[in-house]
Amino acid sequence: MAERIAAYRAARTALLNEILNVLALTAAAADRESQLRDLGKAQGPRLAALEKEADAIREELIQGGWSGGNADWNDQRGWHLGTPAVTTNNAGNAEFQVLRAAAFFQKELSIDQRGLLRS
Repeated sequence: MAERIAAYRAARTALLNEILNVLALTAAAADRESQLRDLGKAQGPRLAALEKEADAIREELIQGGWSGGNADWNDQRGWHLGTPAVTTNNAGNAEFQVLRAAAFFQKELSIDQRGLLRS
């Protein structure tokens, strides 16, 4: 798993460096926009593959593929969104915590949806 995560990070860094190079080496804003658009098209398949790998790693870590135990926060809690009132004085915080955890543990969310939940 450590090798898999290291490979993911290396691929992510390479993609980021490609973007940073365009930003750093292109002086004119119009040229930069065009080059970034072209780079986006070229990086699209690699970004999609990287997103798929990240989701697979996340899922394996949640299911205990690395540690042998289940790390799915959803399995350890009694309250869920849509359930009647929370039995604490801190209901707003409980809802926030569930939404925040969903960004990491809810299956089938896209990377954009995960980012939205984290912001």
